[in-house]
Amino acid sequence: MGFNYESCGYKDLSSFLKDMKANAGKQFNAFLQLCKKNSALLSAMVNKEFYNMAYNYNGSDFGDYDVKIRRTYGSQKKGR
Repeated sequence: MGFNYESCGYKDLSSFLKDMKANAGKQFNAFLQLCKKNSALLSAMVNKEFYNMAYNYNGSDFGDYDVKIRRTYGSQKKGR
């Protein structure tokens, strides 16, 4: 989310948006930086707490993102 740009290691929103449009590698690196700075998000991911993942990633207005994460995790786990 754009409001996380500083936690992702960016000084300004426009640099963040430019990199997010550039490629998946830059998106992934920004996500890793966010995880390093957001221990609650990282803990939720480790413990598979999908509601807390969605909340800590998107804020309180995350809609059904927790359900989508849970569903995707379940489908990936079955595919192993």
